[in-house]
Amino acid sequence: MVMRWGAINISGGYSGKKVELAEAASKMGLDVLAVSDIRVRGEKEEEVGEYKVYLSGVKAGIAQWGVGLYIRKEMEPSVVAVRYVNERLMWIDLTLSSKKIRIVSVYSHCEETDQDKMDSFYEALSDVVVRVKDKDSVLLMGGFNARIGNRTEGYEKVMGKFGEDMEANRNGKQLLDFCASMDLVITNSFFKHKNIQQDTWEGRGTSSVIDYIITDQEFRKAVRDTRVFRGFFDDTDHYLICSEIGIVRPKVQENHLPLEMRTTVIEVAAERQLTV
Repeated sequence: MVMRWGAINISGGYSGKKVELAEAASKMGLDVLAVSDIRVRGEKEEEVGEYKVYLSGVKAGIAQWGVGLYIRKEMEPSVVAVRYVNERLMWIDLTLSSKKIRIVSVYSHCEETDQDKMDSFYEALSDVVVRVKDKDSVLLMGGFNARIGNRTEGYEKVMGKFGEDMEANRNGKQLLDFCASMDLVITNSFFKHKNIQQDTWEGRGTSSVIDYIITDQEFRKAVRDTRVFRGFFDDTDHYLICSEIGIVRPKVQENHLPLEMRTTVIEVAAERQLTV
């Protein structure tokens, strides 16, 4: 089964954009959509179109930052845990094909942010990742506000050869060091595409890659492609970053099983033809 999981920074205004986002996600064939910069307060769960939505915002004060996850309703039975960490991190655990996958919606600080805040963010993210057992997988999706460049020396296991033609900035270096310490892979950089299919943000006459889909070394084998899709959602200066994920169905002898045992969780999600 091939699934499509993506992430986008929506530049605020979730309440006015949530229906359009759900419609765009459905049209795109997305099974999971991580959203950032949603600017909501508190924790919330709701149904929007074909999706169950989980939101994590600020606990008090001005509604800013915020992260969320859209999950197809057919997949809701596979959600075994939800954790709202803060306005920059939240995660859900899914059980697919007898394997647990933790999907983390991420919204990191900007490049100019005080280093103490950056360190606190990565400490919280580290806690989320290390609690995933060895037999399980983790997928980090969203806005890291980091530019990792394409200098792979010392990071050969973390990044591929298809990053931006530049040196990593401060946030990028911290992201690379974090991934190296956690044995994670930045999937964007492993697939060759045109610049317009790589740049995740555009504004002020320039463009860059600052949004990523990151996973562990083992689950990297299931990622068939990661690229940007322009035109997915116009009311933001970011573009959708999307991975195609190959999930293997468990091999069973269906003829020897009662009917109620023949349907696994992943078979609840309808198989669909993906288009580029």
